[in-house]
Amino acid sequence: MYTIGYVRDLSHGNGLDIGLGTQFTINDRPDSLDRYYGDDLGYAFRIFLRIRPSLHSSRRDTNMSGARRRNGK
Repeated sequence: MYTIGYVRDLSHGNGLDIGLGTQFTINDRPDSLDRYYGDDLGYAFRIFLRIRPSLHSSRRDTNMSGARRRNGK
């Protein structure tokens, strides 16, 4: 099986990343299976919308810059 695809990110942050993509797949198989599946290559094409939790944050990370250290001194 050989697959190639592409995803274009549409938005980042606010808890979700959204992307629009496409994918094309060619299924190769041994010649010994031609009698069951025929001699044509199997292929698939799909367009998809990807929604996943965001790794980016719209708020500032204040843990490092604004934190006080309590070291007893």
